[in-house]
Amino acid sequence: MPHIPRAFDSLRNPQPLIGEIDAWTEQNQPLKRALAEWLRSIFMRHSSYNMLLPEVQTLKEIDMALADRITQWAESYKAQGVQVGLLQGRRVEALSMLERLLQRRFGDIPPAVHERLQSASAEGIEAWFDRAITASSLFAVFDESLPNH
Repeated sequence: MPHIPRAFDSLRNPQPLIGEIDAWTEQNQPLKRALAEWLRSIFMRHSSYNMLLPEVQTLKEIDMALADRITQWAESYKAQGVQVGLLQGRRVEALSMLERLLQRRFGDIPPAVHERLQSASAEGIEAWFDRAITASSLFAVFDESLPNH
């Protein structure tokens, strides 16, 4: 079995492994089918893959099923990345607007307030923004005991 132990070192990209097994078992179809079923069971059991694969007859079928699944993962991760980017962008914009409002209403912003703003969530920043519109002082913006208007 040339190179197959090396291919097992990382199952993050199983296609090369499947290709080597397919070539190695070219003359033994029953073994090829058994290995295809075995690989399918490994991928379905392995918690980090979190996938359902169709019943397979050949290694080519499992290779195609994995390729489809990898495409689905890529699309899912891309969508998650876009969502995270949008949330981060929302937070950055809210922070920028709050800092501008605080500067205009109360003058220079102390370093301690800047630090607090940098560690705040988007929701916290938005709540402070709402308070900053009517607050009588910079302290009142961050006083958590005051109601949010």
